Amino acid sequence: MNGEVAKHVAVYNKPVSKRAIITTVILVYINLLNYMDRFTVSSVLPDIQKYFGNIDKIKAGLLQTVFVCAYMAFAPLFGYLGDRYSRKYLIAIGITIWSVTTFAGSCMGQNSFWGFFALRGFVGIGEASYSTVAPTIIADLFVGSQRSVALTIFYFAVPCGSGLGYIVGSKFSQLMNQWQWALRVTPVLGIIAVLFTVFAMHEPKRGAAECFEDPKKIDDVSESIVAEHPSSFIDDLRVIVHIPSFLWSTAGFTCISFVVGALAWWAPDFALYSLQKLKNNEEDTIQSVSWIFGIITFVAGVVGVAIGAEIARRWKKTNIKADSLVCAYGILGAIPFLFFALYIADKNQYLMWAFILIGNILMCMNWCPNGDLLLYVVPPKCRSTAEALQILLIHVLGDAFSPFVVGLISDAYTKAHPDDSNAIRMQRGLLYSLYITPFLCCFGTACYLICSRYVEEDKMKAEKEIKTEIYKEYYSNTSNASFPNLLVNGDESQDDYKPLVV
Repeated sequence: MNGEVAKHVAVYNKPVSKRAIITTVILVYINLLNYMDRFTVSSVLPDIQKYFGNIDKIKAGLLQTVFVCAYMAFAPLFGYLGDRYSRKYLIAIGITIWSVTTFAGSCMGQNSFWGFFALRGFVGIGEASYSTVAPTIIADLFVGSQRSVALTIFYFAVPCGSGLGYIVGSKFSQLMNQWQWALRVTPVLGIIAVLFTVFAMHEPKRGAAECFEDPKKIDDVSESIVAEHPSSFIDDLRVIVHIPSFLWSTAGFTCISFVVGALAWWAPDFALYSLQKLKNNEEDTIQSVSWIFGIITFVAGVVGVAIGAEIARRWKKTNIKADSLVCAYGILGAIPFLFFALYIADKNQYLMWAFILIGNILMCMNWCPNGDLLLYVVPPKCRSTAEALQILLIHVLGDAFSPFVVGLISDAYTKAHPDDSNAIRMQRGLLYSLYITPFLCCFGTACYLICSRYVEEDKMKAEKEIKTEIYKEYYSNTSNASFPNLLVNGDESQDDYKPLVV
């Protein structure tokens, strides 16, 4: 590439604008609330079961199932809207829905379990609007290594928010002596998030980071002047399902979703019953166990996401497959620690907590690499749709039903052994049902290894499509008519796949 067009080749290390930083901070804050809200229910689940008349584990598991089902069912809709309409207003609407319904759930009476059940579904609808479009805004603000760093910070909020959900939920319910107060923290913080989103968040043009070298130009071009979307939803799906690395990474992430969903929902209960069995008393409470589990989740998230992102960032300098391989090896390393954490739980509580910590760190390594991989193998015009499709698949085949399945197996065991003490029956029921999680990790590892075979080719195709669209826009505004020959006869070296500046 030379001459006039060579001036428009962008480098990956661009200066970062203040508006991009502010927008990223807001998105991280909302993502933190997003995951806090999801796991506050887990932190007080036994109290909720007692409040609604000692409901069994099947019904308790359904509370997470209905949340995830609503979440995944509406994700494609918000993905479609996110590729075509203002994303920040979609986010604001979603935060409002989940904040109002979460607070309403804390006000339900003791005979209103099914009302509480329905409201958890509405919470899932609200959160679907955010999760599908937020990563695409980051993708349009940054490119290359800067995008990886921004996504690392963004995905810190996933495990950190989960851990804070356990911590804040357990402490507020303990402080106020009512489990309902665990659900009243995030709605207040959600109101603040809505204000930040509407009045402080900047929304760049789709693909802006790949198009503009000057960050001021990214700031100046807002979604209010985006050109009409040239393709239909079906056309976008056709593009996405023909990206092998997307499909295999989604399959791997689905296995992790199943494992994380089962452990996040039932691990505090399992740890509580294990400690009661070990100590032969029932002095430990779900609040104390959730507090410890929350701290472990928080620390594991910070360490795991940071390690995974940094290893992938450095390794990508010499191996373009680094993201998928980091995911694969992280999951593979977590398998023995998950297995022995379950096995040793009623024998040594300190080893149990240590194994849970190490296993969580290794599993958290995949958050940033998996998210980064999706954004660079999928063209900008259908990234929100791809995010939505991945959310749909990982939940419908993952954590939508894993809490229900674990609860079903556990209840079947406890009913078959009525002569054992309550702590022993509950602990063994959850133990045998949670043993399926290490085996799912084996499948996840295989999927990411297969994904690594296709990453380079898919990334090149996506970058070539971006370059083609930018050339079209550039030459449509000039008298230069050499565009067709440039695409056909141009040099297809690695440099040719760098994004262009309009």
